[in-house]
Amino acid sequence: MASWNIFRYAADFSHAISLILLLYKLQKHKSVEGISLKTQLLYLIVFCCRYVDIFWNYKLMYNNIFKIFYVSITAYLCYLIGIKYKSTYQKDQDRFKLWWAIVPSVILGIIFNSNHKKPFEYIYAFTLFLESVAILPQLIMLIEQEEIENLTGEYIFFLGLYRALYILNWIYRFFTEKNYRAWVTWVCGLIQTALYSDYIYQFFKAKTKGRKLSLQVDVEDDPSSS
Repeated sequence: MASWNIFRYAADFSHAISLILLLYKLQKHKSVEGISLKTQLLYLIVFCCRYVDIFWNYKLMYNNIFKIFYVSITAYLCYLIGIKYKSTYQKDQDRFKLWWAIVPSVILGIIFNSNHKKPFEYIYAFTLFLESVAILPQLIMLIEQEEIENLTGEYIFFLGLYRALYILNWIYRFFTEKNYRAWVTWVCGLIQTALYSDYIYQFFKAKTKGRKLSLQVDVEDDPSSS
């Protein structure tokens, strides 16, 4: 990787900001209403599996700090949602089945693993596919809500920004690093960014019109209503 890649650093900090915003929301309101435990569990699986190499693959202190941060704060978020503030958790709206994401990701991780000689590469490929759909339970849950609380909306926005910036990071690396090819990573990243695209559009539309954010179909925007 190039010594200085502003897109990569901006993406990492956007990701960190999204987690801090979510943690702040839960601690401020003492409530996890509108937040999907399934999404946080999927992210925890992704981070624990992907960053287990911290025990033998030391590169930069920067990388290790972020790896520990992602695992720790996501585990704590799962604790807040599933245990501490469990009474406010809307389990009936968080209906996504975890195996719908995990099983296909395992299969695709085996099939499309780019380096079949290293066992950890299977795990890494699995996490790429799983991360690409980890936000689905949260988005599905938000669709059912009439209004999305501001901090929740900003949390999702910064997650989407993180993915968009990583695409710029990959483009930058493609033109600055010799033989940089990561087809599986790119495809998974594009899928994940596509899932955020409508949300980001609705986020900016709500901000510019000064109204509450909602993923429900607006009668004014529904072609069938005309």
